[in-house]
Amino acid sequence: MRKVLSFLYHTLPLICGGLLALFGGVLGGIDAGNPGLGVGAVVGLLVGTAIGFLFANLLALAFGRKATADPKHQGSALTETPPQRARRYVFRTLVIVVLAVVLHDCYWFGCMWMSGVNYNAGAYMTRAAAQNYSRSQLQRDLQDHRWRHDVLAARPLKWMFADEAEILNQANREIINVVTDKTIVKPGMRLKDMPTTVELADLWRSGYWFAPSVTDRSLSNYGMAVCSATAGKLEKHQSRGLILRFLPKAWFR
Repeated sequence: MRKVLSFLYHTLPLICGGLLALFGGVLGGIDAGNPGLGVGAVVGLLVGTAIGFLFANLLALAFGRKATADPKHQGSALTETPPQRARRYVFRTLVIVVLAVVLHDCYWFGCMWMSGVNYNAGAYMTRAAAQNYSRSQLQRDLQDHRWRHDVLAARPLKWMFADEAEILNQANREIINVVTDKTIVKPGMRLKDMPTTVELADLWRSGYWFAPSVTDRSLSNYGMAVCSATAGKLEKHQSRGLILRFLPKAWFR
């Protein structure tokens, strides 16, 4: 029993980090190619390592030196005085709380990241319409934006975001595909009839943003709608973080 506890205490961060990095990298690579593979692996590694440390400290809190000491040690090496036991409870509890707060705030920071990426895409579309960008420049720039939205829509990242954030990201993916002539729905459908953009339109109680084809006016209206939808969410997500709420808002603009 002691050997198992010691093994788990010392290797859980490595095991959890490695497995989730492999799992996240494979899923991200399938959904979004090399960028998805890299981001999925890094996210899996960081989340898995944090979870591993969390459970390792739970073992230390529950079993003390039976989990943390060398399995070869016997007798007095495993005993704890009352002050030592109290220090263990306090220290391990603090570590567990800190790790839980970090994981909690990482989730809301991820939601802020998604909102920021989509806000920037909407702002670009509005600016492109206002400054009368050529179609070729618009296509080229949106093509450069695409990988960010593809990565955010790839597993395992998309499982970490709220449904409303995923809807906005999917809507941007769809309009980017239409503008760059790479539709992801059956040919001949009007942009306003695409399933996700209909959900976005319903959110803002408007079904008339889009013309049968993408025009400057429809692109500008769409960009402004996305900016309006995401601007408030940046503050909303930040306010839900236990630490993020105390950081200057200017850091995330």
